Amino acid sequence: MDLAKRLEDAQGRAFVFQVEAFWRECLDRDSCALELDLIQTMLTPERYQLIAHYQRLNQEWQQSLGSTSLSDFATLQARVEEVKRLAQQTWGEAANIVFADEFAVYDFSLETQQLATESPDQFVQSYRHLLNQWHKSEAAIGLVSSAAKYERGLSLIPHSYSQTQREQVSSQLAAMYLSDAEANDIQARAQQVAEQTTQTQSYQQQLERLKRTLEQQRQSRFANLTDSEWQQYYDDQISEFRISFFSG
Repeated sequence: MDLAKRLEDAQGRAFVFQVEAFWRECLDRDSCALELDLIQTMLTPERYQLIAHYQRLNQEWQQSLGSTSLSDFATLQARVEEVKRLAQQTWGEAANIVFADEFAVYDFSLETQQLATESPDQFVQSYRHLLNQWHKSEAAIGLVSSAAKYERGLSLIPHSYSQTQREQVSSQLAAMYLSDAEANDIQARAQQVAEQTTQTQSYQQQLERLKRTLEQQRQSRFANLTDSEWQQYYDDQISEFRISFFSG
């Protein structure tokens, strides 16, 4: 039976998808007890118990996680250890099935912390070595494509690097993981973001100058206006500025 095989073989997100689909559909048909009986002989006892009690265990897990403040744990390692402890407490050994992908992401994230102490000359080599160690888990940690590996590498560049060092490492990552077309596309997007940021900063600066000028005018040449007349004039000036700025 294909369903039983999928439920028996799946791990992590794939298992959660299969088991939740099983329960959703059998509840709609009001036939869960019957369908569990049908697949029981095709499952290992451990896997059957997990599927049969999944609804209750998942509810207990959500309650357990919801009552825990992970922000109380100062380090990533402490938070990961607490999540794993809670998962084992609720799911037992089955936690390694249900959370196979999540645990892989947590463990990979912990290992990436070692890159924070790498020199700029060694960063890319160390990052590539780390990815090679995790090659079999690329899907679980979301690093199947070269572009994803490049983006993750960028996010891990230490903040302690100078701008020149960051650009050097970025170029090395691009050369290693991106095609020329991908590199050009990313460079174009980065340039667009930079231009938008500059434009936004310029807009804010000019707007603040206009507001200060208007405040001064309110105290002098427009002091005789009523509040409503002044507000109308003020709004008109701001509106004209916006139209002028973004149309020119």
